[in-house]
Amino acid sequence: MTVSLQKDGTLNFYFFPFILNREDDIKFKEFLNRAYHHLQPNVESTLKVQKMVYTEVAKIITIVATYDSCYNFQVKLKGSTNEGLKVDKPVEFDFQLVNEAWSGKISIQVDAKTPAGSAYALPIIKTCLDKFKIWGTNHLDDRKVRGHFRKLVEKAIVDLKLNGLKIKKRPWEQGPAVTCEIMWTEFPSISIDLAVGLDISNWPPPSIARPLPVGTDAKVQLAPKVKHDPSANPAFWQISSAQVEGQIFNNIDKDGGCRKKVLKLAKYFKLKSGTGWHSVTSYNLKTILLRMNDEKRQPAYWAQGMLVLRFKELIDRLLKHLRSGYLPNFFIPKENLFAGKAAEIKGAIVGVNDFLKMLRANPERLLMYG
Repeated sequence: MTVSLQKDGTLNFYFFPFILNREDDIKFKEFLNRAYHHLQPNVESTLKVQKMVYTEVAKIITIVATYDSCYNFQVKLKGSTNEGLKVDKPVEFDFQLVNEAWSGKISIQVDAKTPAGSAYALPIIKTCLDKFKIWGTNHLDDRKVRGHFRKLVEKAIVDLKLNGLKIKKRPWEQGPAVTCEIMWTEFPSISIDLAVGLDISNWPPPSIARPLPVGTDAKVQLAPKVKHDPSANPAFWQISSAQVEGQIFNNIDKDGGCRKKVLKLAKYFKLKSGTGWHSVTSYNLKTILLRMNDEKRQPAYWAQGMLVLRFKELIDRLLKHLRSGYLPNFFIPKENLFAGKAAEIKGAIVGVNDFLKMLRANPERLLMYG
């Protein structure tokens, strides 16, 4: 592995010379394949816990609708479980909650004050959400929409007295979701994210987002991105492309490619190589992979025999984005996913380099469960 020292004291890896050495290239590919075997969740346990979680979530959402008919949702899995990107243990589940009665009745609006990646939720037809409008405006208040939902979820959990489950942590507001943790026989902690989404009929204009990817027809949504800063404007909702991402990743390797394998390996090594680069999110890695795939769609580029090169490329790109402090949202290029995270990024650079050192010195350590 060729190494040089950066001015900031971190290592610059011209990653794997294995591409120059056939024998080492083969050995590293074998290592990646063994790591891929390690990261796979147990299928039986995954299906069992997924069924349990989905059943209990359905109970919660059903009773929530009896408390307030405005919150009558369809429940959809989203994120890594839905996209086939789950690694290690099945202990985190993300659900998208959609009310068809709101569909087509909310529009996106932006102005000079709206941060990239955000928008106002503007009712164009009267709905039950009108009670959550910000006084003096026609904008919906994301804090009120989600805060009311959190109270209903908490009440439902208490009233249901969920059998066989222990609430480890009461529902709280995190990012766009209401989150709770439960304890179950096989897993001491299962995290459940329930995110309210407002379906938007039309894809945002080019001034806001890149065109809808070919082959997808899912809707963009607005999600209540509530920030901890009390001064943050509650009129700003997060523009969510979760449904579109689900469609893309459920079809991305139909040519037999290694795209999801590369992404899952990066997620796994992030999980297993210590806390140094935990500030790099799975969504950051997914964004880089989406960009790679957009630039190079040829099946030969993603063939299983290209696993080493594509894994190298993803890590190289990650370091490049970390050092520049700039990672544009794939769907909304004006939004920098690293904005306001200078301190975390500095630590992540060190963390990724530490991972590369471990990969060089003692890669087997990364296959140990911890």
